[in-house]
Amino acid sequence: CIRCGACRAVCKFNAIDIN
Repeated sequence: CIRCGACRAVCKFNAIDIN
């Protein structure tokens, strides 16, 4: 998720997002 710029917004809700 840290490497994915597009999923950052989603990662705010899903901290376990590997994308």
